Amino acid sequence: MRGPAALLLSGAAVLLVVALFFGDGSSGGRLFWIGAGVFALVAVWGATTVVAGVPRPAPTRLGVVFLVSLAAFVVFCGLTIWWSIAPDRSWDYLNRGLVYLAFAVAGLVLGALVPRGPQVLAAGLALILGAVCVWALAGKVVPALFPDGARVARLRNPIGYWNALGLAGDLALPVFLWAARWRRDVAALGVYVAIVTILLTYSRGGVVVGALALAAWFALVPARRESLTAIAVALPAALVVGGIALALPGVVHDFQPHSVRVRDGAWFGLALVAGAAAVAYAARRDLGRTSLRVVAGVTAVLVATGIGALAARGGWLHEFRSADAGQVTQSPTRIGSTSSNNRLTWWGEAWRVFEQKPLGGKGAATFDLARRSVRHNSLETTEPHSVAFQFLAETGIFGLALGALAAFAGVGAAFESARRIADPAARGAAVALAILVPVYLVHALADIDWDFVAVTAPVFLVSGFLAGAARPARKAGGLWPGAFALAAAAAAVSIVFPWLSARKVDAAYEAIGAGRFAQAADDARDANDLNPLSVEPLWAWAGAEYLRGDSLGALHLYDRAAIRQPENPTAWYQLGAFEFRTGRFADACRHLDIAYSLDPYGLPGQKGGLLDQVRKRLPNCPPRSS
Repeated sequence: MRGPAALLLSGAAVLLVVALFFGDGSSGGRLFWIGAGVFALVAVWGATTVVAGVPRPAPTRLGVVFLVSLAAFVVFCGLTIWWSIAPDRSWDYLNRGLVYLAFAVAGLVLGALVPRGPQVLAAGLALILGAVCVWALAGKVVPALFPDGARVARLRNPIGYWNALGLAGDLALPVFLWAARWRRDVAALGVYVAIVTILLTYSRGGVVVGALALAAWFALVPARRESLTAIAVALPAALVVGGIALALPGVVHDFQPHSVRVRDGAWFGLALVAGAAAVAYAARRDLGRTSLRVVAGVTAVLVATGIGALAARGGWLHEFRSADAGQVTQSPTRIGSTSSNNRLTWWGEAWRVFEQKPLGGKGAATFDLARRSVRHNSLETTEPHSVAFQFLAETGIFGLALGALAAFAGVGAAFESARRIADPAARGAAVALAILVPVYLVHALADIDWDFVAVTAPVFLVSGFLAGAARPARKAGGLWPGAFALAAAAAAVSIVFPWLSARKVDAAYEAIGAGRFAQAADDARDANDLNPLSVEPLWAWAGAEYLRGDSLGALHLYDRAAIRQPENPTAWYQLGAFEFRTGRFADACRHLDIAYSLDPYGLPGQKGGLLDQVRKRLPNCPPRSS
């Protein structure tokens, strides 16, 4: 493997490990470092291609459509900054999209340059995703590794969100089944830990999408005996160990004493290791066709029985649609529930937001704010738990169309690449990788996967990889590798300014806490210069000015924040709250009422809150908007 390819492959592997183990959930802090790393990889490749003549990829037509439409979608997210109700959030989402696009470009280069690329990438993903599952389960065996499990037992570390961890387990299944061709015992162990992980996340989407991933593998791969053996020995053991876990309160129940978690974690660890030993032993034995057929038949009967029991229970469709079902419990019983868990409500809110601005949406990453004026309850959510509805509400019909085009082209390019690869060993790995793309997309239809770099970055790396793996690399030439390097440098500049601004805001609040009000004002002013779209620097600046004794200066800054984001109820509430504290009750009445009109079920509409207190002082204060 040549130097640039080895460097790119090693860098991509490190970034995937960081994303999966240290991605910090949906926050943007770690995304900055991951993005900086992948931008650097793309920039280095583009520069060396121009200077040293490194070969360049030759993607298929569908691969080109995928990359161009993805780039167009990301750019459109950036364009929504102009009309966004929270332009700083839209800028953050532009940067998130640029990171994912850079992973796709890095994958494109890897697919063209790395010898035996499909096998290398599939094996690497199996290793990394397997390590994620093992670490997640280790947190149940050793509670010190998962301290927050005492509060909420649902498995979610190291990714930070149970459904995203369930999706990571789903992504592991096809690559482990592919590995059964060489090491059936290793493959069976990988499938075993992935299934146990999915079960302990209590993720209904994870279970359903995992079953679809298995079905897709067996439908697309003709040589299935090794894979069937792996699943035949792994699935029963995983179900048994999962059943044992369900009987241990310290493993599956919330708010358990530490001693109970330690005791039950030890029992679970014993069962987990015993199950792994049984799986490894059985996988090494050559199961006959009769045994395989029996296991397959029993599995089919169990699945059919579960589906039949669900259908016979009655009312499942009503439960899915009913708003009366409320929040689904976080206990293991949620797996048997058919409630949408408020998703239908949030999808309806996304549709109403879309109707307000159907062409370009309210701005990327603004659903949390945009829904507040159309919701009918006080439930909080950042996204509608559907990437499709999210894009519809935030980027309108144009954004959704571009995102859908990228999705369909990505799936088409992935399977076209797998079909074109002549070597059977490489083709099997390519099929396993190709399955990951629709697995992610199906899961994203009912969840917030786009917000988690841990599960989205690997899929975009795979999508780009398959777009470049079907054709051999071409000799160096053309300007587009250099253009990619310049674009990566520009993306790095784009992502660094909001990150620096957020650091300055944090520094301002630390200075306020230490009584250094002048320093706090300077830090907040610098933060505002770095990110003039955000209201956070203005709030920190206003707080510092008020504590310095400049009440009028603070009022001006709160007013600037409300003008900067006039559809943000929090901005108006902060202004009204400051006016209330400083005795400007008439102004507070007007601005708190604006906040209430934008968020009647949130803090501005709280019974006995600031608006009600102002109304008691001022009988002529406008009544609550209805």
